[in-house]
Amino acid sequence: MTVALTRQTPGDFFLEHGRLPRIGDPIPPWHFRGWLLAYIIELHEQLGRMGWGDRWGYHLSIRESMNLPDHPPPEIVFDRHAAHSAAALKNVEKCIDICFHGCGSWSAFNELLRWLAWGCGFSYDFPQLSEKTQEQLYRTYDAKPALLAPYDYLGQLMSEYKGKGWANRNGFYPTPHEVVELMSRMTIANDDWRELLTQIVCDPCVGTGRMLLHASNFSLRLHGNDIDMMCVLATKINGCLYAPWLTFPLPDSLFANAPESEPIILTYDERPKYQNQAVLFG
Repeated sequence: MTVALTRQTPGDFFLEHGRLPRIGDPIPPWHFRGWLLAYIIELHEQLGRMGWGDRWGYHLSIRESMNLPDHPPPEIVFDRHAAHSAAALKNVEKCIDICFHGCGSWSAFNELLRWLAWGCGFSYDFPQLSEKTQEQLYRTYDAKPALLAPYDYLGQLMSEYKGKGWANRNGFYPTPHEVVELMSRMTIANDDWRELLTQIVCDPCVGTGRMLLHASNFSLRLHGNDIDMMCVLATKINGCLYAPWLTFPLPDSLFANAPESEPIILTYDERPKYQNQAVLFG
């Protein structure tokens, strides 16, 4: 039996039923665009109560008040090695394996990115995976381990798929987190957090967003682009997990009174730009 897609959001469903969609409902939860985002926001709230920084709460409070905050973003410290959180890495690898058996090709990683992009709510393209595969992914994917041990797991796995078809067609390889942290702190050196908060930060070769993720400890205005659309999706997914103002930019009107300054360019890659680059944020 084919179940039609719904135009409702998880928020609409919550207001009507007092809970989020779940398995057993007439419309499967993965048919709701943004279903995963609701859980990520809830996880941030839970971690905030445990003393971790609630970045989604920080982001949503700015959007609600339409005023710049009176304190810097909750700091997020990215681990140096994905191996330090075997649970998060294995969870994503298991999801890739589910996609591989569902679509039978090395496009499995890309299909997982598309599935996560729909779940995060920034993509309007419903995943071209079978209902069985999507239910398996829904039952398997867990964002909590990745939030407990922040790291660019998607970038790590994408680089490991080099030479395996479309998963890494451009030979992408991410800069190590410790190098990115050093570069961002050296480039964004400033004692005034209020000035940094409104500073535009741009990475013209964004990859999976590591530079911008580290810059999110300072700035609310993050921009980037890349020639590889899969990298763009991975960056936005990482933004949903760790830096919501990266994936869902705050309105320009919020920064209307911010002092003008030259954008900070966070890159050492001198490759020429191409007309067909996939724009992350204009």
